[in-house]
Amino acid sequence: MKIYEILNENGSFHADTTEMPFYDDMMKNPDYFAQQKGLQSKLVNMPPAEYISAVMKAKNVTREDILSHRDPVTISKYAELMKGGTKFPILTLDYSKGRLSQEGLHRALAAEEAGITEVPVLVVDLTPEEKEYLKSRK
Repeated sequence: MKIYEILNENGSFHADTTEMPFYDDMMKNPDYFAQQKGLQSKLVNMPPAEYISAVMKAKNVTREDILSHRDPVTISKYAELMKGGTKFPILTLDYSKGRLSQEGLHRALAAEEAGITEVPVLVVDLTPEEKEYLKSRK
């Protein structure tokens, strides 16, 4: 089951917002961000477990470490809301800062609990040109 399918059945999911202005602008103006900021982004469907694994790998922590710092009540509440069709923003994985910045771990855990097999994720990284430029400056 995909979050798009569940939430679109009720017409309440908008796959065009992270609810964070910087990332929303990036989705609306990808050429500007690529040319002026050296950032590229793509919206992908990803299994919640893959999202959680990316966070674990980047932060060098275990799943138990992640769960020990999360609120299980919130996760269960989000899972029930997802099943009912409540709108949730897109998750993000931003690799452009030299370390992972993420938003949406509770939503990913909730989607996993709700049996959702894929969630929308905005993946951000430096453009190849920006990576090359930064590499040449070292």
